[in-house]
Amino acid sequence: MIPKTDVALTPAERARWELTKAAAALVRDHGVSPDLVMLDAREGCDHAANYLRRRKELGL
Repeated sequence: MIPKTDVALTPAERARWELTKAAAALVRDHGVSPDLVMLDAREGCDHAANYLRRRKELGL
């Protein structure tokens, strides 16, 4: 089990912590390959960065 943190986290740190716990559960409980989890996480970060970049370019 992944322990809860007792440290005050920023919203970004909290989101990262929750995603880390979810990724660990995929590997531990469902047998998903760690490489696949990391690849999906990297791809998701790329999509998010592109989305934010487009919004900034459009002035949104």
